[in-house]
Amino acid sequence: MILFCRDIITYFCKIIMALISLLQNKAGIPRFSVEKWKKKSETLVIFGTGTSINEINDDMFCRLAMFDTVGLNSFIMHDFIPDMYSVEYPASKEHFEKLFKKGYESKIDKFSGCTFLTTSQSITQLQTREKYDGILDYMVSRMPNLKFIDIVQLYPKTVQSMQFLLWYSKMKISDGLWPHIRGSLSLMIFFGLKMGYKNIVLAGIDLDNRGQFHGFSFDDKSVTLETHKTNRTVGKVLPIEAYIIFLAKKSGTKFYVMSKSSRLCGRLPLFKLD
Repeated sequence: MILFCRDIITYFCKIIMALISLLQNKAGIPRFSVEKWKKKSETLVIFGTGTSINEINDDMFCRLAMFDTVGLNSFIMHDFIPDMYSVEYPASKEHFEKLFKKGYESKIDKFSGCTFLTTSQSITQLQTREKYDGILDYMVSRMPNLKFIDIVQLYPKTVQSMQFLLWYSKMKISDGLWPHIRGSLSLMIFFGLKMGYKNIVLAGIDLDNRGQFHGFSFDDKSVTLETHKTNRTVGKVLPIEAYIIFLAKKSGTKFYVMSKSSRLCGRLPLFKLD
């Protein structure tokens, strides 16, 4: 109970601070509006970058295109063009150059109807940290459909805290202040809940460190655990898997995985393309 109360107090403090930041300039990038988003289906497919993406064949991608789709970060290296990309600040400028920029430039003529979504935190990082010099200017000048969302980092340490986050997602205030739980995935899951999708399908969300579908590696020697960093308990903050399973049970939205090799398979059903 003490931990839960601390979480709630922390949440309110962070929300207040985040509301103050809404007044800050965001480099001239327009704000994304959930009210203007047009759904084409009742299913949202979220594409991560895990190796299980390679288990989805061309025919399956063609059928997945009938649903609403969003790709996370370096999913832009894949030939499939989703309706939206979620783009947070990269680990390094090299990461941006060799993955995101390369993927974008190779298909630049195919992105006319695609929304690129970044966060207020990412914009601040790109504006203030020297190692990211030039990245924000590139994004603003080369991505006409770039928009941003304001976020507030809310890290749950108890199941009761997750219930608060679910309640928060139904409040009007969350339209313009999205909760960032553990990584880009949590933002897009929130988007799915906020828009009222009946189904959320997780594709390439493997939650491990087997690598990424595009095969690119930065030889990060600090990555030695089998579990993805967002799926580890850090300082009592619960892993993203616990949050997903909680939402699958309590939110009323049905969650699925696309691959048997995902760590979530067995806890979430496989999505079947009829």
